[in-house]
Order: sequence, then C-alpha cells, then structure tokens
Amino acid sequence: MTLPEHYQAACALSPKAARLAARMLDRSTALPFAWRFSLRVALAERGRSAAALTDSDLAALTSLPRTKVGGRADRLPNAEQSEACAFFESVCRSIIREGQRKNRPTKETRP
Repeated sequence: MTLPEHYQAACALSPKAARLAARMLDRSTALPFAWRFSLRVALAERGRSAAALTDSDLAALTSLPRTKVGGRADRLPNAEQSEACAFFESVCRSIIREGQRKNRPTKETRP
C-alpha cells in the first residue's frame, strides 16, 4: 500500500483504534518521519472523539515491539486493539517493501 492508501485506511479506523494506532506510530523508530507525521495527523483527527485509553489499552501498547512486524493483532484482547495493531503492521510491511524495492539493483548497476 502507498501512503495515500494508508491515509485513507487511517481515516476509516474506529476512533479508539485510531488513537491506539497513533500511539503505536509514535513509538516506532523504523518508520520514516514523513509517513509517521502524515499518518499521525489523520489518526489524531479520527481519534479525537475516542474515549480515554484504558489500562488494558496501555498494556497492549507496551506488549508490542517497536519495530518488528509479528502478526500480533489476533492475540489482543479487544477489537479496537486488534484493528490498531493490524493497521500499524500494514504500515510497517509497506515501509519494509518500499525499502527492499529501493535497494534492488537496477539494470545499470547489475554486473
């Protein structure tokens, strides 16, 4: 997915999932600043009407790795947490794929 596609996905999250996803993006050190900032704006707007995060939400945030994509969305206790984690992992996978594409040798650089 591209940044505009992720932006649309961020706008489609539930408000609480958006708030959780924004926290996940804030913790990530692997995402480029431009992606983090753009998605953070969309998530902040979407999550504005969400209730405060609960202790369970904060515990779920601390249990997730900062950089590794591990398919943890199905192991979280509620739907909002799973939705936020799935969004975050999708963004991370896209960044990884983008980095792999940029690092591929072109025809000019192949031996």
